[in-house]
Amino acid sequence: MACEVYATLTFADGAVEEVEDSTRTGEVAGVDTSTKVECTSFRWGISAPTEQGGPVQSGRHVCEPIRISFRATGVSTPLWLKALDRNEPVAGTFETFRPSRHGSAREACSTVEITDGRLIGFEIDSPDTLDAETASKPMMCHAILSYHTLVHGTDGGSEHVVSWGTN
Repeated sequence: MACEVYATLTFADGAVEEVEDSTRTGEVAGVDTSTKVECTSFRWGISAPTEQGGPVQSGRHVCEPIRISFRATGVSTPLWLKALDRNEPVAGTFETFRPSRHGSAREACSTVEITDGRLIGFEIDSPDTLDAETASKPMMCHAILSYHTLVHGTDGGSEHVVSWGTN
């Protein structure tokens, strides 16, 4: 089963908060998620270039941007667009929850924290209302965030800091 990801993001004008939604649970693993951005997809990564045909690293690591998707509620959309238009700094925490190994409840899995970020892409995707398969799907937002520093932590207490300025 997939993990759930909730984001707490702050732009120059303040925190991005979603409206409490009756279709969402207000709490996951003891964490209040009622006004956090519920990410329906979350993707990030780091890669290291290698020499052609070999396993030897040949350059600095590359921090891939964070890509998230979430339901378009309309409440936070103007904040996202303004942050992109004004190149505002973004900071945030993405909390991941997985199915518990000891039952049906959810448990905290990991966190990804970014600082000195920027919103570098934002799209709104409205499904085709004339297509019976997609007509009932919600409008979705897709955001791309770059960052200077990323801290990845696990529920076991370990963490690692990655920064553009260091290898």
